[in-house]
Amino acid sequence: MERVGKYCLALRKMYEQEGINSSHSGAIRKKLRRMLFELDDSDENAQVLELYWKTAYYEPLMKLRKQKVCIVIATLCMIAANHSKHLALKGEPLNVTSKTIGIQK
Repeated sequence: MERVGKYCLALRKMYEQEGINSSHSGAIRKKLRRMLFELDDSDENAQVLELYWKTAYYEPLMKLRKQKVCIVIATLCMIAANHSKHLALKGEPLNVTSKTIGIQK
């Protein structure tokens, strides 16, 4: 468990430094998979598998999902702000809908 924990910590650091798809991250994930393949079925090893899954896959995916949501929100706010400025310059009333800012359903 300690050995896998050490590699999971190294993997987290590598994600922060070089990103999820770096060659170093891939090498650490490969090493972790080899270690996990050698484990037998026990309760302690189930915890090791959960730690590996969260570190290698779940946490990075959640981080990417949050980043994408933040980008979408920022983009929509920027579009709405530009649209309202344009209408204000033309002297028209502000009527912002998904159709007026170009969002297709």
